[in-house]
Amino acid sequence: MKKALIVLVGAIYAASIVVVSVLGMEVSAYNNVVIVNKIEITNEGWEYDIVGDMVFRVDWDEQMYDKYGYGAVFILDWKVHPADATKKTVTVTASGNTDYEINNNGAIFFKSKGSVRVTITATDKDKKKADARIRVS
Repeated sequence: MKKALIVLVGAIYAASIVVVSVLGMEVSAYNNVVIVNKIEITNEGWEYDIVGDMVFRVDWDEQMYDKYGYGAVFILDWKVHPADATKKTVTVTASGNTDYEINNNGAIFFKSKGSVRVTITATDKDKKKADARIRVS
């Protein structure tokens, strides 16, 4: 009986090796979390200022200010990398020396001339950031 059991286990082992080598076997981990490793600002037309900040320059429009209450609008665009990141959500914050409103889609409405630094931060555990300065004159 012992000998038959050993032969049976050996045969099953050999058969499993043949099946795996012929058909292949893919191992996948469940609950695999992909962390954001970079946030890339994708707008064109920027330049670096003297301290190395990414700067976008926007012209003030007095007629738009008279009609809508803001004289310039800038929409900051970005991509989260890698594309298969588990949690792609970001927060958008700003600080500056001008009167403005900003939303979480990156739209900045300027109510006066000046400069605003916008920071985009991933909400996953590494909190990767990207930032840019927008100057309105």
